Amino acid sequence: EFPAALLPLAGLEELYLSRNQLTSVPSLISGLGRLLTLWLDNNRIRYLPDSIVELTGLEELVLQGNQIAVLPDNFGQLSRVGLWKIKDNPLIQPPYEVCMKGIPYIAAYQKELAHSQPAVQPRLKLLLMGHKAAGKTLLCHCLTEERVEGCPGGGDKEKCYPPSPPPVSKGIEVTSWTADASRGLRFIVYDLAGDESYEVIQPFFLSPGALYVLVVNLATYEPRRFSTTVGSFLHRVGARVPHAVVCIVGTHADLCGERELEEKCLDIHRQIALQEKHDAEGLSRLAQVVDEALARDFELRSASPHAAYYGVSDKNLRRRKAHFQYLLNHRLQILSPVLPVSCRDPRHLQRLRDKLLSVAEHREIFPNLHRVLPRSWQVLEELHFQPPQAQRLWLSWWDSARLGLQAGLTEDRLQSALSYLHESGKLLYFEDSPALKEHVFHNLTRLIDILNVFFQRD
Repeated sequence: EFPAALLPLAGLEELYLSRNQLTSVPSLISGLGRLLTLWLDNNRIRYLPDSIVELTGLEELVLQGNQIAVLPDNFGQLSRVGLWKIKDNPLIQPPYEVCMKGIPYIAAYQKELAHSQPAVQPRLKLLLMGHKAAGKTLLCHCLTEERVEGCPGGGDKEKCYPPSPPPVSKGIEVTSWTADASRGLRFIVYDLAGDESYEVIQPFFLSPGALYVLVVNLATYEPRRFSTTVGSFLHRVGARVPHAVVCIVGTHADLCGERELEEKCLDIHRQIALQEKHDAEGLSRLAQVVDEALARDFELRSASPHAAYYGVSDKNLRRRKAHFQYLLNHRLQILSPVLPVSCRDPRHLQRLRDKLLSVAEHREIFPNLHRVLPRSWQVLEELHFQPPQAQRLWLSWWDSARLGLQAGLTEDRLQSALSYLHESGKLLYFEDSPALKEHVFHNLTRLIDILNVFFQRD
């Protein structure tokens, strides 16, 4: 419980309540009118009282590591906040990318929302990854077309088709799949090519807020091939998107005996656990080396070029330690067990669809699906795909900014809208890349066609 004895202290200027398992903040906190610093990080707080916006003198507000989904209206009144930390919360409103940019962006977003007609637009980016010949393209085809190849015993005859040649992978492909028509829930499905030549560009398509499906061919899987067929892909996702949600799907289950199927699924599960344990221990050792370096004086560290972290400042060491700790605390969320699937069995495919929808329904994991968007964000998306810009391969940031003005978005609010469109899979916008941040890749079909020409092997 929040310590009630603090509430009458009207002259209090600093309040540190980190790591106290608090579940709520009382509305009477507004009585601490002279408060400058408020640290409430790493608790279990689910919401903030509306009255917190009355603490207009706040200069530091640290809320990271809680369970906050919605910020109070008029949050922009806290305009003096300079130190602001909000990550590691399942934010829905305002969107996570808006909150991460700071109080001014939150203020602009809430102002926009108050003067526009919001709408819920449930859409989730789904990435299919896996080794070459894992069965990604056929799985994508069967999932999105709701078509089943063949009719095994017990299958629904009306939903089965004569066996046909499996679709040939054209490299990277993007498909829109309406998974739940009643809710209008759509997946933007990225079928990422498994050929080694594509490894250099795969990271460009990995983004936070997506659901990752790692596809493994169970018919050809062997324990000694775990690293190349499973482990390396998990490392790739974990390095690019810590804490990503990964579902392991085993294809060609109809080509395996019952015992063989069970043994292979258990082996994958066991080796994933071993790899995760090994990686976590390695990160802990690296963090320990940093701690040992910090325990020595900077001048002592700089005296010998053979010393660990020779010449590295304490500030940079602390930054590195924080990075290691972040990776330790944000391991991949790997769903278990392995889900065996045969594209010839409608029951398997329906079970996979149900699994994907069930995972997507979790607000804490995928807040994007439950957020209310300003109308201007939707208008911006529509403008990007209308002539004449629809025919262009990419737009400059300034071209997008002009479209933003047509949609009613000023430059400072455009960034958040583009980040959302990137994370939901509609376009590619690399705001953290100095080389690419001046471009918006909205014509994914043409861009991917060109990439496939460059990277496909004959």
